[in-house]
Amino acid sequence: MAQGASCSIWLSYGLVLVLLILCTITVMITPTESSSAIPLIRQRTDANTTNGSRFVFPSDLEPRIDRTECTPDYPVCTNVIDYPHDLINDIVGRQKERFAEVFGNDIVLNDGDKLVQRFDVDENGNSFEFICESRERLIHPRSGFNTDNRTIMIINTKEYMQGVRIETCSSQGQPCVKLNPLFGKTECRQLYHYRTLLAIDPQTNQPYKEKFKLPSCCKCVIITLDGSSYRKKRDTKEGL
Repeated sequence: MAQGASCSIWLSYGLVLVLLILCTITVMITPTESSSAIPLIRQRTDANTTNGSRFVFPSDLEPRIDRTECTPDYPVCTNVIDYPHDLINDIVGRQKERFAEVFGNDIVLNDGDKLVQRFDVDENGNSFEFICESRERLIHPRSGFNTDNRTIMIINTKEYMQGVRIETCSSQGQPCVKLNPLFGKTECRQLYHYRTLLAIDPQTNQPYKEKFKLPSCCKCVIITLDGSSYRKKRDTKEGL
C-alpha cells in the first residue's frame, strides 16, 4: 500500500511538472501586445529602404496632399504632407547622371514671385495695361495631375529641384478691365499647358518623365451672346 501511494504522489508531481513546462513554452512563443509591435515597426522600416533594386513605399508613408491647395483648378501641389525626401534622394541618387538635365529652375522676370502684373513697359518705353491681372511665380511642385487626371508624385527635394514658372489669374472669373462695356460680357479665365517633369512611377517606384498640367497664363475671353440677346443689342444700336 505504501509503495502504491508513493507512486501516485510521484505521478502527480510529474504531471504538474509537465504542465509547468508546457505553460512556460506557450508564454515564450506567444508575443504580448507590446512585444509584437516591435517587429511590425521594423518590418515597415525595412520595407521603406529597398527590396532588391526596387524601392517600396509603405502605405502609412504615402504622401498626403493638402487638398485646400491642390485641386483640378490649381493642379500643382507644393504642400505634400509626409513627403519622403530621403527616400526620393536615394532613388534619384542611384541614377542622377541619367536625369541631370531635368533639374534646375525656370527664369521668372521682374521678381514675378511677388509682383501682381497690371501695368508694364515694352522695349520701346511704351506703357501698356493688362486687361486681366495675373501673377507669375516660381514653384517647386511635389505632386500634380497628369494627362489622365491622376495625381502623381513629382521629384522635388533640396538636392534635386525642379522649379517651374506658372502664371495664375488674380481675377479669375471677373470681367476684363475696360472691355466689358464694349463687348457685352467678358471674363478672365485661367489657361493651362502640359509640362514634362521627373516623377516617381506609382507602379515601379522608379524615376520617369511624366506630363503635368500647369497654369500657364490668364486670358480675356469674350462670351458670345445668344441669338435673342444679340438681336436685341443690334436693334438697340441701329435704333440709335
